[in-house]
Amino acid sequence: MNWKIALAIMSAAVFMMGGSYTMVIPFLPLFIARDLGAAPENVNLLTGVAFSISFVITFIAAPIWGRLADLYGRKPMFLRSCFTITICYFLFFIVRNPTELILARALQGFGAGMLPIAFSITSAWAPKEKIGIAMGTLQGVHISGTVFGPLFGGLLADSFGVRSAFLIAGFILLFLGVLVTLTVREPKKREDTKNSEKGTYRRLLHDSVILTVLSVTSLTAMAWLMQQPLMALFTSEVSGNAEKAASHAGIIFSVFGLAGAIAAPIWGWCGQRFGFFRMMVTSGIAGAICCAAVAFSSSFSILIAAFFVYGFCFAGIIPSANSILILATRTEIRSSAFSLLFTAQMLGSAIGPVTGGMVATAAGNVSAVFITAGSSLLVFMIIIAFAAPDRVRRISRTNRSGLSEEELRAAQAQEPDKTEQQA
Repeated sequence: MNWKIALAIMSAAVFMMGGSYTMVIPFLPLFIARDLGAAPENVNLLTGVAFSISFVITFIAAPIWGRLADLYGRKPMFLRSCFTITICYFLFFIVRNPTELILARALQGFGAGMLPIAFSITSAWAPKEKIGIAMGTLQGVHISGTVFGPLFGGLLADSFGVRSAFLIAGFILLFLGVLVTLTVREPKKREDTKNSEKGTYRRLLHDSVILTVLSVTSLTAMAWLMQQPLMALFTSEVSGNAEKAASHAGIIFSVFGLAGAIAAPIWGWCGQRFGFFRMMVTSGIAGAICCAAVAFSSSFSILIAAFFVYGFCFAGIIPSANSILILATRTEIRSSAFSLLFTAQMLGSAIGPVTGGMVATAAGNVSAVFITAGSSLLVFMIIIAFAAPDRVRRISRTNRSGLSEEELRAAQAQEPDKTEQQA
């Protein structure tokens, strides 16, 4: 299968995936408050629980799905995730109280994993010298889907209710499952893969490169998920228009996503040229500063501008981390590696909403959440910039052939041995 065809198909898949997700998830606080009859003083807490329970279950289950993907194929695991989440969206459409919603979100945790498997499928086909471009493109297209999702979902929520967004998102994922079933192929697996890769997770977790990437991914997810569930409430605070909270939040998410869609391929190209670690840290520091600055927006128009800059800066963290992970792992264990990355992301995602809800409740406003998230991420990225192992820097810099510096040195070290054998 040509890598460009694989990239095109998976780009369409992650576009629909991102769009369907952001059509519904950002509006859960409004759904809990308006449709499910939660008491106003409980909305923040229930929102945090509804968000976090899915991530907690995903955190536990993701390594299992990743290992099964390496052993039995990425495509079956992608379809397992796609159709499970489809069922969950339809369940969201019929729930009648917060408890039922939380249970449906718990089931969604077992269905998570589409995005890392999409990255894994694409990386298996893409040549190494195109990894940065492929990962940046895939991330950019996924973010583009998140541009469409909240804008369309917000309009649906304000016009027809949040339930209509759940229903349409379910049909989108149903179509996605059929598309991938009919079009995607996987590279042939070696017959000895099952026996040769015992202890995969143990080896990965002892790798300094992998541990650094996992830490960055987890903290980035925590910082973002501290904000995301409360975005509709924050836009309502800034704009002073509670009736349009859903559509205003949709606009903000779309602006953030648009900036990210523009920036992600640029960050990917820069990473290929200047080093993925350098771009990951640069994007993290810039994004953290912008995150904290968002809290001081005094009007809705300023908030839109602030989120565009924020989205542009923030967009380089994850594609850079993905590219480092790919350079540090072999194709045969890459789904396991991506599942660990996804597990780390889910750990941060589980902590983030509850932490954000607690900060907002203690401070009495949502602005404090952005300051806390941005400050935490900034401190962490500065520490990583100075304390990360030197091997992370070496492996994240590639030459024109797509080999990392570490791989290039290993290849050069083998040359004398070949010369001696020939003599």
